[in-house]
Amino acid sequence: MAMNFLSTVFFVVVVLAWSSTSEASRRCYGFDNLDGPLAKVRSINSTNIGYFEGCEIVEGNMIFLTYAFKGDLYTHTPPMNTSQLQALNSIKVITGFLYINAWAENVTNFSAFKNLEKIKGQTLFRSIAALVMQGVYANDGPYYLQQIQSLGFASLKSIDNGNVYIGQMQNLCYDKTVNWQSVVKNPIHRRTFTKGVLLRRNKPKQLCNLEFACSECSTRYCWAPGPDFCM
Repeated sequence: MAMNFLSTVFFVVVVLAWSSTSEASRRCYGFDNLDGPLAKVRSINSTNIGYFEGCEIVEGNMIFLTYAFKGDLYTHTPPMNTSQLQALNSIKVITGFLYINAWAENVTNFSAFKNLEKIKGQTLFRSIAALVMQGVYANDGPYYLQQIQSLGFASLKSIDNGNVYIGQMQNLCYDKTVNWQSVVKNPIHRRTFTKGVLLRRNKPKQLCNLEFACSECSTRYCWAPGPDFCM
């Protein structure tokens, strides 16, 4: 009897230890987390994006700046290529905010985050936003995020805290097909935001062919064209 009890206790301890180790292996550190390797880095780039491969929970923020995709001569950082974005496929939760200022030029959405389910917003960009996608365009350049046509977040269900800003993307239509009220759980009141969301200077709705958008979806809301992106 005593032997059976000790065997059971040993089994439980082993399972708990494995569970704890397994969960720890699925966690990684984002920006501004002093315990992580990216604490003093400005942006996710070609030299560090591999760190997120296999990671499911990012403790902290994720930031993509323009130099990540153009390269940086000063720091000898080569440009990030499209295939490297696959390292983001496993991420399910970001505890801080997600900020995107540039993306791979031949990629028209952010489906690299296809398994992202939740942005917690425990820290916010400028104390307001949990999700920021800020394009850049000017008559004489440079141009960033102007190739983006849809958002592509196939699994995103909740932004627990903070607002959403998506702006300055001249070819983006599928920001208007999202049921933002179901996603933004705890918006911060600001005059320029509507229920926590500000969509600014993206492609005008009257120029978007959205008559049959999300037609494969029972809710009629989607992140991008096709049944894989229904909300």
